[in-house]
Amino acid sequence: MKKTIWWLNPGVVFTFMIVPNVVIANHLSSNSFVNNWGTPKYLSKELFQVSIFSVLLFLIGSAFMVIVLKGIYDKRSIPRPQSIRRREKDYSFLMFFLNVSYLFTFFGYIYWFYVALTRGLSFSVLIGMLQGSKGAMYDLKHLFSTVSGITTFTQFGIVASILSVYVGLNYGWSKIKSKMIILLVITFFRAFFLSERLAALELVIPIIVCWLGIKAQSGLSGKTRVMVNLSPLIGLVVFAVYFSVSEYFRSWSNYYALKESSFIEFCVTRITGYYVTGLNNGSMLIDVFRKPLSFPYFTTTWLWDFPILGSYLDANKLTGVPSDFNFAGTLASMGNPEFNNPSGLFLPYIDFGHVGGFFFWLIAGMGCGFIYHLFSYNNIYGYLYYPIIFVGLLESPRVLYWSEGRAFPAWLLVFFISFFLFISSKHGLLSNNNSYRMRSGKMEGSLRKRYTSMEDF
Repeated sequence: MKKTIWWLNPGVVFTFMIVPNVVIANHLSSNSFVNNWGTPKYLSKELFQVSIFSVLLFLIGSAFMVIVLKGIYDKRSIPRPQSIRRREKDYSFLMFFLNVSYLFTFFGYIYWFYVALTRGLSFSVLIGMLQGSKGAMYDLKHLFSTVSGITTFTQFGIVASILSVYVGLNYGWSKIKSKMIILLVITFFRAFFLSERLAALELVIPIIVCWLGIKAQSGLSGKTRVMVNLSPLIGLVVFAVYFSVSEYFRSWSNYYALKESSFIEFCVTRITGYYVTGLNNGSMLIDVFRKPLSFPYFTTTWLWDFPILGSYLDANKLTGVPSDFNFAGTLASMGNPEFNNPSGLFLPYIDFGHVGGFFFWLIAGMGCGFIYHLFSYNNIYGYLYYPIIFVGLLESPRVLYWSEGRAFPAWLLVFFISFFLFISSKHGLLSNNNSYRMRSGKMEGSLRKRYTSMEDF
């Protein structure tokens, strides 16, 4: 039986992230954009309608896949055990990839810290950041500027967090608790000192999604379910506080404290601006690129940022993007470089045109619906992919997270894990996820070929 939580549904998340923000952006006047965020308004009535239609297409695609797959599943009448245990081979397999993900992540952070030390990192810079010294944050960001192909390793922490929850809840926390705590501490230091809010969210959100997805399978008690159902409101408050604290050190203490009278009003305007101006910047780019590109550029940013390979690719020649185009320069002349989100919603329309963009969001809805179905039916592939998809849905007004270089390492590793899971299940090297029950403390079950995890929709 399907067990999940209403706000984890991809259609719900996408709707609540896009519709309110695009309605606000459409309602605000050009003067409001200029006065609050220093940029003209580019979102037109036509693009507002495109936004709403995109959400409808995503909802249709997502609901279609969920309904169709549910019908196939119900027709097959596959039994679902309430209590699941997995064999030692399963545990060893998952622990191997969990340790690999931790090894890659810690290697990235250690090397990054070493490079910062060689650039002149000292405790005085860190203390200056804590004291809110003007310019301290920018000094730190310079010292910790990324090293191509090396600091990318830190992004494997996303997969480490997902596997940690999955292994911890199914097999126990004894061998992973300490590593998980260290990873979270390092990541929060990164988020605070380097002003990378997303770095912390990339770990915390997948942990919450995976945790709730697994816990929902065993059923949530009355009070717990009420709290979980209300958690979007709680999460919104927590995020607002987290945003405000980070923004105090990021921009308030460095610049805006001398200009603004109210920190709370500043934070409200700022947090709204990150999402509203993202949609506005996407509208601006649609104005700049009035016809579809010859090859996708904005929806394949991971390719141009790929270590070594990216330097050999001529993106301008392949895609048709003018050689003199520069997003930062475009913002400087047409918008506000301080709000530099390009909008995940509108980027597909720049690459593929209006028709192609509509198909993109329809197919995206179908893909998210498929993975969500696996997730909601306790399938390990759903647990691997859906937490990353969920982060992308939350970020959709700002960026197209799924195709960014920072998400690529996580996608790459879960693809490898999925491939080996599939091969192993086909050859009987791993136990079936759903064929083992606990009865009177003893494990019983049978490996039925047609119920292998990949076939088991």
